[in-house]
Order: sequence, then C-alpha cells, then structure tokens
Amino acid sequence: MALSRHLHFNGTTWECLLCDRAFKSRSALLAHCEYTSRHEWCGQCHRVFASSAAKKRHLQYAAVHQPKCKVCGRILRNKNNLRMHQQTHQPRNKECYADDCIQLFKTFSGMLIHLESGSCPSGVDETRIDGLARSFYRSIEFTTDADSGGWIYICNGCERECSKLSGLFQHVEDALDCGEFMLECLEGLREFIEEHI
Repeated sequence: MALSRHLHFNGTTWECLLCDRAFKSRSALLAHCEYTSRHEWCGQCHRVFASSAAKKRHLQYAAVHQPKCKVCGRILRNKNNLRMHQQTHQPRNKECYADDCIQLFKTFSGMLIHLESGSCPSGVDETRIDGLARSFYRSIEFTTDADSGGWIYICNGCERECSKLSGLFQHVEDALDCGEFMLECLEGLREFIEEHI
C-alpha cells in the first residue's frame, strides 16, 4: 500500500513529515497517525491530512467513500442520490388497482400519479383519490387545513406539505426517516385505496 504524501519511508525508518517524527516500523507509523491529535487520519485509506478541511474534502470526493450501487456499480455523491438511483433498477411489477387498467408501476406513488392524472381507462382522477384519502379514518394524520381554505397532505415526520397524495407517497418512499414514521398509517391508506378503487 502506497503512503500518502505526508508519510515517507527512507529505506530505514518510517516518517511522519507533518510531525517530523521517525518510526522503526510501518505499524508504529500507522498507530501514530491514527492516534495523534496533530493531524487528521483516514483509517480506511491510510492517508494523513494536514487539516480537517482536507480530510472533509477527501471524504466527500474520494470514490472509496461514496455510496456505490450494488446492481450496476455506479458511484453516487450521497446516500439520498443512491436511493433515488436504485429506483431505476426496480421492476415495474405493481399493477394498477383499477380493474380496467393493465398498466404496471415501480412504486405506489407512480400508480397514484397515473390515477391522479385522469389518464387511467377506469376514469379515476385526482378528485376520486382525494375523496378516498379524506374518507380514510386516519386522514387527520396526513392532512391539514391549507391557508387558502382547502386542505393539503402533510408528512408528520418532517411537516413537508404536498398538494397531491402522490407527492406525499413519493416523499415517504424517498425519505427514510419519514417513511418509518408514516409507514403504518400510509400502508393502511394504500390498502384502503386498493379496496375502494
């Protein structure tokens, strides 16, 4: 394994150039790097950084620290981007709940977008979806009165407001913390919509 630019082996001793210290073995040098407070250390890469800002840049941009898609190997900038990317690998295996439709979807929110748009052969549209959502016995957990006099959907996990039910489900599908918080209630709503469409 190559040493970082602040570490050096002169043929006899292992040196930390930032601290101007020499060690008899590579393991002693690495132990020093890990435990000293004089510089920053990345244990995964065995690299030394002169400042915390330099280490932060390394952690942000080095491929070894970036989330990687297990399906295609693509490296993403952060965990949220990885979650979003992984949706491209999901199969379209969720059938439309409407009897007159053969369309397939990757997610429930995708099906809701289709239904809300009014393009489903069943004739289901946003008004029908909103009516079902409002008539669900736990609707108070995911709706709130809007300033304009109507009502909107809301995530009780983060208080994000959505004008459409599909938007709320998209949000919960993508935001892990909110998904866990809202899961039980929205799973009941999904079943209610499936039964009443």
